Amino acid sequence: SNWSERKYQDLNHNIKDLKIMENVFSSHPNIFTTSWNTGIIKKVEFEIDSLGLDARVFLQDKKKAQTSCNEFRRCFMRMGAVLVELPIFKDYTKKVMSDILEACLSSNWGFSFVFELGLSLQKGGDADTEDEIRIAQDMVNEFGHFKEVLTMVWNEETTQKPPEETIRGIRGECIETHSMNTTSLDLNMEKLLEQYLEFDALYTSFLGEFLKPEADLKILVQKTIRCCERLKPVSCNDGFGAETKRSLPTIMAGIFSLFT
Repeated sequence: SNWSERKYQDLNHNIKDLKIMENVFSSHPNIFTTSWNTGIIKKVEFEIDSLGLDARVFLQDKKKAQTSCNEFRRCFMRMGAVLVELPIFKDYTKKVMSDILEACLSSNWGFSFVFELGLSLQKGGDADTEDEIRIAQDMVNEFGHFKEVLTMVWNEETTQKPPEETIRGIRGECIETHSMNTTSLDLNMEKLLEQYLEFDALYTSFLGEFLKPEADLKILVQKTIRCCERLKPVSCNDGFGAETKRSLPTIMAGIFSLFT
């Protein structure tokens, strides 16, 4: 059948045709019985509910969710295909999917999980087809649960240059204390990029952990302060030492995620 073969658009056309037939022949039950249409609708709704139950199996606890994130994504993507390509059942499917996301968010680990799921859907997987990428992005736009993802993606898209290009354009100079003369300073571009990527990963992690409404931002503040405290005392004359440089990605991620 079109359902088992996941030809949801064809199934949508089939049901529309049945509705037209029902309207035309409703007064002729010997020609068209309404049970044809209602039977198909109930069967599809049952299948949507079954997909919802399958998805919930992967959300029993944090460990199960983390180890089964790919399976959950595939299951959620299938519901997303129904949502996008079977508009007759859009409201029904959206309700099932929303309930799943709400159940996830009720756990203390759920906000981070939903945030990572939204990022995965927005960016697409290596094995995703063009249709799957389109459906995944439609899902992110459809659900308010992914609004932080959309904000982050918008911020990324407004960046004019990729980090590699920006780092290649950095020029280092050393300023002499008394004469204020400058001399060229060699920079380790690979190390700069490595630390930027470390910052970006931590920033994303902090957002997933602290963007939830009930999150205690004081924890993030204290975490950032402790990282700074470990570097004291810092000499203004000696500049940034190796330990300070190693800590900068964590400090900056804490500050920027707090501002966000």
